[in-house]
Amino acid sequence: MKGFLVAICILCCYSTRLATGLEVTLAGLPVNGYVMNPEGGNPQPLNLVCSYTVDPGETAQYVIFYKDGTDIANQIVVIQVSDGTHRKFNSYLTRADVTATASDPSYTLTIGGVTMADEGSYRCRVSTEFNTAIVTTDEQILNLLYRPNPPQITRGPEVATGTFRVSCSSDGGRPAPEIKWFKMQSSDQIEVAINASANRETPQGDTILVESEVEVMATEADPVQVFCQLLHDSLTSQSKTNIIIPESAAPSTTTTVKPTNTTDENNPGTKPSTGALGGGAVAGIVIAVLIIVAIIVGVVVFLVRRRSAEPKQPKEEQTGAENPAASQTDVRGGNTNPAYPDQRDEKPPIEEYKPEPTTV
Repeated sequence: MKGFLVAICILCCYSTRLATGLEVTLAGLPVNGYVMNPEGGNPQPLNLVCSYTVDPGETAQYVIFYKDGTDIANQIVVIQVSDGTHRKFNSYLTRADVTATASDPSYTLTIGGVTMADEGSYRCRVSTEFNTAIVTTDEQILNLLYRPNPPQITRGPEVATGTFRVSCSSDGGRPAPEIKWFKMQSSDQIEVAINASANRETPQGDTILVESEVEVMATEADPVQVFCQLLHDSLTSQSKTNIIIPESAAPSTTTTVKPTNTTDENNPGTKPSTGALGGGAVAGIVIAVLIIVAIIVGVVVFLVRRRSAEPKQPKEEQTGAENPAASQTDVRGGNTNPAYPDQRDEKPPIEEYKPEPTTV
């Protein structure tokens, strides 16, 4: 342990110099910054890889990672090349998420839970036995980014005749995102960049709220479509929204555009149409159905009563087995005896009954 610390002191006292035969590189830091809130979920661990090459016959002795300087107070971890053991120093002593792994000639410093305190510059230093060569890499900068929330655009008041103010804002970003403005006149359909009349940045903890305003000229006969776009290194896709000026020229469903708000900014009590029927329409449908059902029931009752009111027809006289005597007689009065098919029983005509006169 004593020799370990002595070697560290010697390394720190030496001036950084490039020795023939020893080359050191540091890689792993994202060029555009490390995103703390990526779209896919939690951020991945940060890995810094220090690699070296030496001439034949030379042997590396120590690999040291530094942050924000190259003094003893800036050391993160010291790795002994001969056996791969390492020790953490300073504020990293109690950080379980900071580890070092050896795979000679590459050594990796891993930060599992990146915080704002990890933002800064990093270096790697390699020394050979007896400190015959010491090489320190150039600093690599770790920038921490927070992906901003989608822009929210609002339609402001008419500041002059035909001139309207439009505002756009976004929070949750770090560093502050840049807001770009564009407009497209209805008459020419050409998108043109416009300059903001005001910009404000307000710190909110680790992130920044950005607000911007523009003034545009528009009429109901020739409305303008105004676009607000965010520019930020953390964004992998375009973040853009728009609004129609003036409000009277905008469709009822395209009022103030807010990705996280479904109500009109100028009329908080209104809600966009969802395609559902209103209460009056539902009541009308119910009444119409009840009327149709009542008509059907009335028709059925009428038909049943009419049928029951018709007089019953008298039953036909029984024939055949029920009346043997009638089985031999034709319905028209003829003879139905098969033995005499051509003979018919002639019935005498019925004489009209005339009462005899009575004498008193």
